Amino acid sequence: MPSAAWSTSSRNDIDNLIDARLIRTTGSGKNKINYYQYQNIAEASTQGIEARADIKLPWHLSTGASVTWLDTENKETGEELEGNPDVKDIFRLVYYHPDYKFRASAASTTPESNMS
Repeated sequence: MPSAAWSTSSRNDIDNLIDARLIRTTGSGKNKINYYQYQNIAEASTQGIEARADIKLPWHLSTGASVTWLDTENKETGEELEGNPDVKDIFRLVYYHPDYKFRASAASTTPESNMS
């Protein structure tokens, strides 16, 4: 069965990033509401690595997984940028019918992050 694997890395130095900052939370459970305020960050940086592997299965199915590690920094404060996961995993299952050019997929994401 054919398979593929690859990885990539990135680094970005950003001027004047508009970012959302959590200012308060009310309620809990299904009634939880997060309130954000947009702010300008004069200088920020992001860098990360992503690794992915896919494999073709019988019956026009394929599956794959990827993981991304992301490091962010507000260069003004030295703190991490809010709302960006440190680690994010994605698992996929895809069905493709070549005669009808029909594709259906399902994915599951499991972020572990500094997100509030």
